[in-house]
Amino acid sequence: MTVLLCNWSSTEENAIGGAEIEFGYIRKLLREMGQDVQLVTYQKAAGALGVKRPFLALSEPYIYGGRVIGKYLEEAVEFLEPELIIKKSMIAWQSASRIRTPQITTFQDVHHIAGKMLYEANYYDLITQIQHCEVYPQLQAASAMRQEVVLPPDPMDVSPGPAQSTVTKDPQHINLRVGASEFVAEMLAPLEIPMEAIIPPPVDYTLFKPASTEFKHTLRERYGIPRDKPVGIWVGRFHPQKGYHIIRDLIHRFPQVFWVLVFAAERPFEPMCKNVKILPPVDHDKMPEYYQLADFLCLPSCCEAANMSIAEGAGCNLPFITYQTGTWYKTPATGAGLVATKWNTDEFALLVQSMLYIVREGQKTKPRAVVKPIYGLDSWKEAWGNLLRFILE
Repeated sequence: MTVLLCNWSSTEENAIGGAEIEFGYIRKLLREMGQDVQLVTYQKAAGALGVKRPFLALSEPYIYGGRVIGKYLEEAVEFLEPELIIKKSMIAWQSASRIRTPQITTFQDVHHIAGKMLYEANYYDLITQIQHCEVYPQLQAASAMRQEVVLPPDPMDVSPGPAQSTVTKDPQHINLRVGASEFVAEMLAPLEIPMEAIIPPPVDYTLFKPASTEFKHTLRERYGIPRDKPVGIWVGRFHPQKGYHIIRDLIHRFPQVFWVLVFAAERPFEPMCKNVKILPPVDHDKMPEYYQLADFLCLPSCCEAANMSIAEGAGCNLPFITYQTGTWYKTPATGAGLVATKWNTDEFALLVQSMLYIVREGQKTKPRAVVKPIYGLDSWKEAWGNLLRFILE
């Protein structure tokens, strides 16, 4: 049996985002179940269709890229005859209801919430806000076969005619939706996109585990990090949604803290501050070392689906500071971290002060014990295994 696994990119294309990592685990699980799995990314779909247009990094993936992958899937199902298509939301938004193959759509983004917050904070202009708050939710609904979308034709598209999505009402057309957290489900419910399952993305806690004090000192020496200062780490992208501007302000407010910044892509600049070091992106199995050398993790994103950096860092027993979004929208972080209720620098500065006290006094925290039941790989395998067997067996 063939299963098509569709995402914008993959770890094989050097993408290391949360969706790419989870889709890698789905691929492994399907193979353990005896399935033939074929990855479908924009690069593969565009190559097969003869599309020369590059894959851009902003709005292009969702509108144009989703259509390209959809066109490829419409052709592929005819000769591959897959038993199942698993895709990220907004992929094949114009084609989902025309493909009769059973589908599972995963939801790891709530663009309209991020768009609203960043517009109100003057980081998005009106056009960008409309994209996130009006266009993208329509594409998510269409990819989940919940509503019809008609957008103007793209003059650089591979075929003429308007892009449109027609919504099927066929009850035999299996279409399941999986949310990354209760936060995702609650935020998408007003858009009439219900979740059939909530499955947080997995973390391998045999990989992300605590380190001894001696090994922490070894890591700091290896990466040029002072041993005599409290070390805070931030992992993310150079984007306002990830709260980089808040981290920038905290670096200046807390010169006594040595800050380690890890960007998902190449570093956007060389730091001028003496209390900052930018570490290069590494393979996923090397990330534990970055967390293990720090004293705390600060992730001030305004909107997250499942807070994967926190899930990984906390596995290394690293206490965290974050905003009330994703998993920590309602879940208590008692004993594991501090959660901001306001998205601004002053709020995070107060929490950094509290965290420095916790670190200085050597107060016991239990981040690993808190996150492991939520993100553990075994419980993830069980949940996804049950879902896949429901369709494939």
